Amino acid sequence: MAGIREFREAFEAEIIKSYVSYRWQSGRAKSAWIDLSPLEDKIALPLYSIATRGSHSMHVYGRNDEYFGGVADPDSLKRRLLEWHAELADRVEQFVPESDGESADHLFWKSRLVAFRKSIDVGIDVCERWRKVMAKTEVSIDWMACELIEQIPGKVSGRPIVRGTRILPDAIVNGYEMGESVEDLQEGFPSLSVEQIERLIAFAEAQRQRKP
Repeated sequence: MAGIREFREAFEAEIIKSYVSYRWQSGRAKSAWIDLSPLEDKIALPLYSIATRGSHSMHVYGRNDEYFGGVADPDSLKRRLLEWHAELADRVEQFVPESDGESADHLFWKSRLVAFRKSIDVGIDVCERWRKVMAKTEVSIDWMACELIEQIPGKVSGRPIVRGTRILPDAIVNGYEMGESVEDLQEGFPSLSVEQIERLIAFAEAQRQRKP
């Protein structure tokens, strides 16, 4: 079961770097794939959000536009991504190679379809687990008992935040519970020190141990 870091590394290798490093064998196939890029982007962008920010992909929930109308949770997001994946697969099958080079490029297209299908399954699983962790954190931790936390009316909707920042402590603890290391978290939240991150994690663990 992949965590955010593992999913991010796999997404970067199988989706991003594989495309950047690929050498097209034919201009016709490359041009045809460029025509499909808006459809590919529909799939890739929500997955990239999950890979880099976990549940922050939830910015798509509640949107009422042509892309995400009706998407309200990981299950409905997965259905929408699979619809786009099926459309992309149909378009790929419509391309008829006319040379060895085009056949090679067509195989590359198909490999990306496989990679995207895998990324959808893993990414949605990560998103669902992140949502459960987030709900658990909100219920069980009294952040205002931590010396690193402040709560200011009108700032980040009045939610508990790390003092002097707009960072939610839940984001730190959730990321750690989803497999992010302290170093990973410090890289993602450079305004926090390693000591602050370790203190937030330790505080959350201590709070939960005291809960019945």
